[in-house]
Amino acid sequence: MKSLLIVALQCCVAALVCAAPVHLPDDADFEQTLEQAQGLVEKILRSIPSVQKDQTLDPSSQTGDLQLMVKTLGIPPAPTFKAISTHFTLEVCLQRMSLGLQLHHSLLGALTPASSSATKHLQADLRDLQALVNKMQGQSQLSVTPKSEEPGFTLNISGSYEVQVATHLALLQLRTFSHDLVRSLRNIRTTLPGTQG
Repeated sequence: MKSLLIVALQCCVAALVCAAPVHLPDDADFEQTLEQAQGLVEKILRSIPSVQKDQTLDPSSQTGDLQLMVKTLGIPPAPTFKAISTHFTLEVCLQRMSLGLQLHHSLLGALTPASSSATKHLQADLRDLQALVNKMQGQSQLSVTPKSEEPGFTLNISGSYEVQVATHLALLQLRTFSHDLVRSLRNIRTTLPGTQG
């Protein structure tokens, strides 16, 4: 009888843990870092057209299946996001942000000319945003994903035209990823303690 009661109590505790609300930091510093990250993502979105202007490819000439071209050229997909929940935690969200930023920084480095000042500024903004994401991980006492030297991808590019197409597609993907970041950061903000209602 005693062991049956212990088992019942353990089941109740497990059910309560599973139903526990999403834990988010209640901290003014975290919120300030979040605001800085939002501002930097907006800056990145404004910078992307400047980098596109440096490219010689005419985007209107690209009428083929963009997804097929992305696969053919070997451009890896950006991480995806969901609303913060017990299944998609703040830790997972920030890790995906970090991975996506590393990926796009490496893609830009591999595809665009180093002499482009617009590209240099965009890469610097991606690095700064990466630092802010790492800071949010630290402020929320989450484990920081170690920054890899180079995300694992191999581009299937043999000529300058393919480089131009791949750069165009990478910038389009970065723009979509950045819009996802904006939505995700807003979602984090609305789920912070004291901001509901």
